[in-house]
Order: sequence, then C-alpha cells, then structure tokens
Amino acid sequence: MENFNYEEIKENLKNEEQERKEAEKKNSKALKQISKIEKIQAQLKKEQEKLKEIIQADENTKTAKKDKKNDNNEINTNE
Repeated sequence: MENFNYEEIKENLKNEEQERKEAEKKNSKALKQISKIEKIQAQLKKEQEKLKEIIQADENTKTAKKDKKNDNNEINTNE
C-alpha cells in the first residue's frame, strides 16, 4: 500500500486550483478580446458598405456628368 502524504496531496490540490483559476482568468480575458475584435470587425464591415455606397454615388455622378456633356455635344452638333 502506498504511503500518501496528506500535506503533499493538499498542496498539490491547492496548486492545481490556483492553476485552474489562472487559466480561467486568461480564458476570460481572451474571450473579451475576441468580443472586442468581433465588434471592430462588424463596425469595419459597416464602414466598408458606406464606402462602397459613396464610391457608387461618385461613379453615378461622373457618369451623369459625362452623359450630360455628350448630350450637349450632340445638341451642338445637330444645330
């Protein structure tokens, strides 16, 4: 039969509990960071969509100006 040292077992359990608590803290911190990253990614996606809309509006404006210029040129040519 093995000879168990009560104090040694108690100390091992105490160390394991401390390690578990430290691991939980690290996991909690990591989860918070992941949450922050996900929020930033969502905000970035919204900003990218806004930028796409602005670029599209700019392209539409340029096209409209070009079409208007072409229309004016056609009118002047026909006169």
